[in-house]
Amino acid sequence: MESQKRKIKAREFVADLRGGLDDEALTAKYSLTRDQFHKLLRAAVDSGLLTTDELYSRISHSKTAVTRAFVEMQQAVRELGRSSEGSDN
Repeated sequence: MESQKRKIKAREFVADLRGGLDDEALTAKYSLTRDQFHKLLRAAVDSGLLTTDELYSRISHSKTAVTRAFVEMQQAVRELGRSSEGSDN
């Protein structure tokens, strides 16, 4: 089966990105795979519609959110471990 190319309005995509849509929302809205999403980001930077600073800021923000979620998960696991130790007595 041959893949069909579709057009995405780059300015609209960048406006949504700047408007605060996260990666998941953008990939869903534009029906993109992860690879297509990354290619579109690169194309937006290459064409000058998106600055590298904006892209790095977004990546930094995403990493911060992931790190925060990971730390919160570790804290929850520790709390569960402590509560199960106390229930053995």
